[in-house]
Amino acid sequence: MAFRHFPLAQHKWARQAAEFAYCAQQQGRFWPYADSVFAHRGQLSEEILHAYARQAGIPDTAGFNQCVGTGQGKKAVTDDIAEGKNLGVQSTPTLFINGRFFSGLPKDIDAVIREEILEYNKNKR
Repeated sequence: MAFRHFPLAQHKWARQAAEFAYCAQQQGRFWPYADSVFAHRGQLSEEILHAYARQAGIPDTAGFNQCVGTGQGKKAVTDDIAEGKNLGVQSTPTLFINGRFFSGLPKDIDAVIREEILEYNKNKR
C-alpha cells in the first residue's frame, strides 16, 4: 500500500496539512498525524497542524520543524500531485488496486480486493 498526497485547492488547509504529513512520515508518524487531520479537517490552522504533530508523537520536533521550514514537504507534495495528474487523478479519493483505477471508493471495495487476490493467485501458478 502506498499513500500519495493530492490536496485539492478548494480545501484551504489541505496543501499545508499534506506537507506537514510528509514531514511526519519522515519520522514514522504519518498515520497518527493523518488520522488527526482527517478527523478534524474542518478545524485546521497552522497552530493546530503543529499541535497534531505533537499529539502524533513526533520523536524529533526540531527535525520535523526543519522539514517543514525548508520546504521538503512542499517538494514531496508537488511531486505527488504531478505524478497523480500524469496518472489521470483529478479528485480524492482515487485508488489504484493492482493497477485498476478507481476515482472514488468502489462500491464494494472488499469484493474488488478479493477479485484481485484471486486473479493474482491464479496467475501465480
